[in-house]
Parts: sequence; structure tokens; C-alpha cells
Amino acid sequence: MVFASSALLFNSCDKIDSPYGVVGTIDTTSQDSIVRNILLEDFTGHTCVACPQAHAEALRLQGQFGSRLVVLSIHSGFFAKPQPHPNGSFAYDFRTPVGDDITTAFGIGSTYPKGIINRSIIGGGTIDLDWPTWEPAITDQLTKVADASLKITNSFNATDSTVSSTIDIKAINALTDPVSICVFVVEDSIVNWQKDGTVDVQFYIHRHVLRGSLNGSFGQSQGAMTAGQLLSRTYSAKLMRNDINPTQVYIYAILINDNTKEVLQVEEKKLIN
Repeated sequence: MVFASSALLFNSCDKIDSPYGVVGTIDTTSQDSIVRNILLEDFTGHTCVACPQAHAEALRLQGQFGSRLVVLSIHSGFFAKPQPHPNGSFAYDFRTPVGDDITTAFGIGSTYPKGIINRSIIGGGTIDLDWPTWEPAITDQLTKVADASLKITNSFNATDSTVSSTIDIKAINALTDPVSICVFVVEDSIVNWQKDGTVDVQFYIHRHVLRGSLNGSFGQSQGAMTAGQLLSRTYSAKLMRNDINPTQVYIYAILINDNTKEVLQVEEKKLIN
């Protein structure tokens, strides 16, 4: 299966000293060491004038929570549409079919930026959150126990640009609802244009940008799992855009409850170490 991808190129308005995509190590031999990681999906676009505030908050939160917070930038909607200018700005298309599917499925409106924390309904029935409310929502999710662990093993064939990822899923507790595993391809540090308030920033660094999936927009169902059960799944695809930099690619593995759509666990690992 070939994954759908949208290329990234971005430019940076700030020098960022600690990059996104730092991989947390999970020891699957000891349940005592397993923690529940959190997925923050940041819905964004290069012509969204307020989105850099959300990008900065995501970076701050990742610095605060470390490898327990995995950030995914989804460029979709009106603000992600290419709007080329005579100087060549805003012509790049960051969008992906996968990102569009996720945006539609969760009813993300036209007011950006928005974020989803573990695809969970927060407070009074709200799933898409404004960035000032991300931190308390993440803090709340961090208190939940880990019901599963994930381990990612990657390989890359530079000759034909084939990505291959093996995902080991271990149920710590019984997963009585069926679960799906999603395997996303994410590119970090793409330099391209971004609106920031009234300023058009040419060399903006776009972080952890969704490029596509190795197994569909919502992954593949694995069914229910008993406590202690271990599954291993391998997915492969070729990078479809020739402007993707494999050395900046990360593989995200996301375990999802099929019934509630909640993220149960998430891990990331760089494609080429």
C-alpha cells in the first residue's frame, strides 16, 4: 500500500534549539516502566495568522512534558490551501488526504488554530480546543494509566525510497474494545512561508508535519486484546514526494480505541538514526 503524502518545505521565523521529534524510549520488558504518552494534534495552516502562537505553545509544552507528549501538525482546511503570490510565497501545499480525513472526521471547523488531545472529549463535550487550554487537558490525560505499550522498528531503502515499520503492540491490561493501530509518516523542520500576525515569514520552520500514512487514515483494526498479549505488525510504502527529506522523517504509531476513538498510546521514532 502506498501512503498519501503532502510534501513539506518550510521556513523558520525563530531558531529552535530543542527540536521536536525526540524519541522516548519504552522498556516493554517491565510494566512498571510503561507510561501513557499523549498525542496533541495541532490543526494549522500556512496562512493562519494566529497559528504560530499555537506552534510556540506546542513547542513549550513538549519542552515541559518531554517524550510523553507527541505533537502532530495537520495542515488542512482553508488556511492550508496554496495561495501563491507573485514572489512565490504560499504556493506550497502541505495538505494530505489523511489530514483532510482526520479534520472531517472530528468536525474541525474553520476557526484555526485548534488542537485535539488524545482525541478525547474534554470538559463539557468539547474535542477541539484553543491553544491556551491545551496544557490542563494534557495534564489531565497524563494521570491516566497506560493500558498498552508500543515499540517501533524502522528501516529505509534509499534506492527506492521504501519505508518499512514494524509495530509491536503489548496489552498491559485487557483491551475489551477493539483497537486499531495507525502508522503515520511525519517530517520535521520543513522551511517555507508562514503568516505570523501581519508579517509574512519566509524562513519559518514547520515542525512535525503529517505527510501520510502507511496503513490508511485511521489505521487497521486489531480486535480486542487480552492482558499480556503481544501483536507485531509490519507496514511498508514508498515516499511519494521527492522533496521529503528521509533524514527528517519520523514514524508515529498510534493505538486507538475503535469504539470511543480515544488514543490509548502513542510512540514516535526517527526513520534514520
